[in-house]
Amino acid sequence: MLLLGAVSYGVMRNAGCNPAALANRDVPYNGEIIPANCTLVERNQWWPPGQMVDVYDENKIHAGYFYDMHMFFFMRFGYSDASGQIWFEAQYPNFFSRFRLGQEYQLQRCDVGEAARTGAVFDISEDYHKEPWCFFTATCARLFTISRRDVKGEVSDQKALSGHADFAPPPAPTISNTPSCKRIMTTCGNECPGDTCQACIEAHGLDYDTYTKTCVVKPAAQQLMEFDSTTGAIPVGSVVFNGTREWIGGKYQTVWNMQMKEKGGVQIADAQQHFKNRGVWRKALSRWSVNTTTEDAAIPNWVIAFMAALDDIDES
Repeated sequence: MLLLGAVSYGVMRNAGCNPAALANRDVPYNGEIIPANCTLVERNQWWPPGQMVDVYDENKIHAGYFYDMHMFFFMRFGYSDASGQIWFEAQYPNFFSRFRLGQEYQLQRCDVGEAARTGAVFDISEDYHKEPWCFFTATCARLFTISRRDVKGEVSDQKALSGHADFAPPPAPTISNTPSCKRIMTTCGNECPGDTCQACIEAHGLDYDTYTKTCVVKPAAQQLMEFDSTTGAIPVGSVVFNGTREWIGGKYQTVWNMQMKEKGGVQIADAQQHFKNRGVWRKALSRWSVNTTTEDAAIPNWVIAFMAALDDIDES
């Protein structure tokens, strides 16, 4: 037992972030780490303790894999590309996160932080108390909030990724040409300008400027009301999982679909789960089809893919 624990701990120690190893490497998929449209495939394995989920791009090329290794109170949850280079990790915010109802993680790229670049950390929190009671029902749902907070790093050279959502600061609160506003104006195009333009814009969670007769993001005073003074995080999106129970592989499985929206209410990604049935006595393996519909959103592709992989990790 002690030998098993020592080996597992050694494996976990070597499966972690190394900012120095990323200093001169090109970030895969144009800085997004994971492709916008991809397939997640659960691996069938028993060692090391935990779970692995492979990621394939649209051309069925192996892009990398999510890994979850745990032994007692040790935990490693992150993503590695196909060459074995780890790009980001998920961590519990604190020790008691292991025991709370609902999941919570903080996601951080390995090239962001005190010893690396200035960038964003994304906090994932499950709104467990708002979820419906799922026991003995044919349908179920899970609700998550995604928040962003900025961390300052030592490396100031950000030429390659200066405009990327992971590194660029949030847009100024009174500018109307943000990606969110552009998408809202496209959605409300038939109503603007006109009497119903304001109602259309506000229905999508943004503000209407009576002078320019267009949309603006929420004023700084309203954003401040949503600001979490404990963590310094600002909500940037939400995720809803809807599931139905189906008889697969000799037992009932919950088959999920996922919708992710920005804070303004615009959907930016969706994902659908299905299972590969391998017979009654063998575990049915999960597969996810992930589709990112808006790549200039405040939530990057790697966070979107993480949310889909999270269900498979939770089930391990």
